[in-house]
Amino acid sequence: LQVEHPVTEMITGIDLVKEQISIASGNKISFKQDDIRMNGHAFESRIYAEDFENNFLPSTGELLEYVIPSGPGVRVDNGFGRGSKVSMYYDPLISKLIVWDKDRKSAISRMLRALSEYSIAGVTSNISFLKKIFNHKKFIAGTFDINFIENEFIPSLEKENGKQTDYKLQTIVSIFIAALKEQSSAGNHIRNKLNRDNNKWTELLYE
Repeated sequence: LQVEHPVTEMITGIDLVKEQISIASGNKISFKQDDIRMNGHAFESRIYAEDFENNFLPSTGELLEYVIPSGPGVRVDNGFGRGSKVSMYYDPLISKLIVWDKDRKSAISRMLRALSEYSIAGVTSNISFLKKIFNHKKFIAGTFDINFIENEFIPSLEKENGKQTDYKLQTIVSIFIAALKEQSSAGNHIRNKLNRDNNKWTELLYE
């Protein structure tokens, strides 16, 4: 099953996951190739807890606020909620936003509206970056290629920073700092628990 299967599902009306499970259960595929009709246009955006302006480094922490978009032609495959924690130990994907409309231009407009309806606090998300993509003239015209992000966005970031960034070193340092924070948090939790337990023993001794 391809990662972007929701896009296929939106333009064909076929639930590929349901079909896959049915086939795995021993049933025959419920349609023929000639039965498939494509309708409209769909996009998928992956909502990540990452900082576009800092070489897409993951952003860990608790989702203090998390509101997702809704409405006709909008689908959110979601794995988080308010209060959920984005850990350094897993992929920082928060949700997948899929939109459908009658044509590419309309689908882009719907995607931009849906992205604007997200409200995320507690971690940095890539939503502002996704908006830049869907507003970019080359993306709108469909004239981009595999080097689109590298050519259209990275140079402007380096110019804003005043110099080229050593991204590999920056990534290693950020991961190391995040690991130290996780260990510090775990250590504080253990120390607090020990202090509480010691207080209980003290109370018992003097009763």
